[in-house]
Amino acid sequence: MLQARGADMLTSLNNGLQEFADQLAGERATLTETAHLIAAAEQAVDTLDQHCLDTEHAEALPPLVLAKTLHALSQLQVSLARNAGHAQALAVSAALETAHSQGLMGSADSASQASPGLAAIADDMHHLALTMHRLSHQLSQLMEQVNSQVREHSQAVVKSAWLTMRLPARRKQPSRQCINLLTNPSICTR
Repeated sequence: MLQARGADMLTSLNNGLQEFADQLAGERATLTETAHLIAAAEQAVDTLDQHCLDTEHAEALPPLVLAKTLHALSQLQVSLARNAGHAQALAVSAALETAHSQGLMGSADSASQASPGLAAIADDMHHLALTMHRLSHQLSQLMEQVNSQVREHSQAVVKSAWLTMRLPARRKQPSRQCINLLTNPSICTR
């Protein structure tokens, strides 16, 4: 009888660990996809940065560049949020498996000796999920900042172009009037 109970317990643990291993393999594929999204987002941000820093040919930012950048960042943010949910589900699964193995072992003392690794995995997965949630939120905030900075850049380019067109027509004015024109805050509202 004791031998049969031990065999059942080992079978149950083995099945639980196999299920957990399958879940981890699925998560690996998800993380690989996220790595590709990170690379795409980095490339899009680099392209956006290059357009914004090119002061020699200052033009309004092409809308397609901004759209591609925000799309890449949005995909990454969604992936991070999804990964956080998966990590939390894995943490719960590992915690349940730990509790299940404790119940099969009989006492909490023998269970903590039998599966400290599984409890540590559950804890690590929970911390990973919290970190991914935080990163997803931070990325969302960064997307708002990028959008705001691009708008400011576009306004500066428009103002610069307007001043470039207005200054040659006013070259005959005294230099003080040109300086007043350059420092006039109402230029942006015209």
